[in-house]
Amino acid sequence: MTIFRYGISHDEATVSLRERVAFSGSQIPEALSSLADIPDLLEVALLSTCNRTEFYAVSESADRARDSLTRFLARHRGLEDPFIASQFHALADRDAVVHLLRVAAGLESQILGEGQILGQVRDAAATARTAGTLGPVLDALFRQAVTTGKRVRTETPISQGAVSVGAAAVELARRELDTLADRTVLVLGTGKIGEATIKHLVGQGVRKLLVSNRTLELAQSLARDISCEAVPFHAVASALGEADVVLCCTAAPHYILEDSDLGPVMKARAGRPLVMVDISVPRNIDPRIGSHAGVTLFDIDALSSMTDQARTERLKQAPAAEAIVADEAENFEGWQRSYQAAPTIASLRHKLDAIRQGELDRFLARHGEGLSPEQQEAVVRLTLSITNKFLHEPTVGLKAQTGAKREAHALAIRDLFQLQVPVRQAGEAGLRPV
Repeated sequence: MTIFRYGISHDEATVSLRERVAFSGSQIPEALSSLADIPDLLEVALLSTCNRTEFYAVSESADRARDSLTRFLARHRGLEDPFIASQFHALADRDAVVHLLRVAAGLESQILGEGQILGQVRDAAATARTAGTLGPVLDALFRQAVTTGKRVRTETPISQGAVSVGAAAVELARRELDTLADRTVLVLGTGKIGEATIKHLVGQGVRKLLVSNRTLELAQSLARDISCEAVPFHAVASALGEADVVLCCTAAPHYILEDSDLGPVMKARAGRPLVMVDISVPRNIDPRIGSHAGVTLFDIDALSSMTDQARTERLKQAPAAEAIVADEAENFEGWQRSYQAAPTIASLRHKLDAIRQGELDRFLARHGEGLSPEQQEAVVRLTLSITNKFLHEPTVGLKAQTGAKREAHALAIRDLFQLQVPVRQAGEAGLRPV
């Protein structure tokens, strides 16, 4: 069995590609439902954030899993199979395991050590669990990933000084304008990133803070908690005329600001500059808006060019974080060896115990009357001890093997002892129950 990762991230693809293959929170359950119908994907989870779209699967064949996921993306995202295969990167077994642990630790993040990704990994597992596609192997892997992320953040200072994506967007706007003091800032979106962005803006000396959301009640609720003004979504055009900075972070799967929306706004602004930072994926601000005179538009990939003053110090902690990742990868592989060996060992134990019990019954039937209860108990203990000693070496040996070698040894044991291990219960296959 193979643990398989198939995906792209900010390291491998621009935002223009990432937005084409992104899945919103509401789209993921439906996607998992479709993936569950693919025979080659025995378990599957989907991690889709502004910076990555990654599928994690358990399959009998990495090649078949890759082909199935490629066809799924082509069907659901309108892309050609060869294009997807050339852009998505595949990792298998230990490489896939280590990658997810590094993601949860913040080592694969655009902003090293940022904390939001840990919650996103946890949410991806919860969504797959609810959808019924998170079997025992991926469940254990994602739990190990969360444990890794927590350890890295508590045992190393790598996340100290790390900023969120929203805070980085605020810093980008501040550097563009030199200061946000006495400026008017409009935030579009009131989700987790939007809320974090607004909280970060509070300490920037902003003259006026506006927040808008398609659901006005959400904006009003946030406005009551934080000193800001809720703007109805239909009044955003008016707010654009007033704002010096627009920070966009909604979950909409399309543009909420079109190119045609900016013409009248910029005319009314009479040349006053407007800085816009769109950290949504898919993008919510039409890229053509950046061509308007007076508009400076950044997307999420622009955050990579920022000089993070704390990054150098956090990079010094990367070796300690990598050591934790390696340790937790070993812990997972230890669990995996035990889990995958268990059905064969259990079947062998069951067969040997049946033989032991049969021979014991025959012996006691012939000689039991001549033995005291204590002597009969001693004979029972002797037969149990012999069985346990016989099982010790194959149990330890099978658990110590990895990958194809373990599967070959397990198959040999099943063949030699004529064990009946149903395919869908064979731990070597790492399959979810059916």
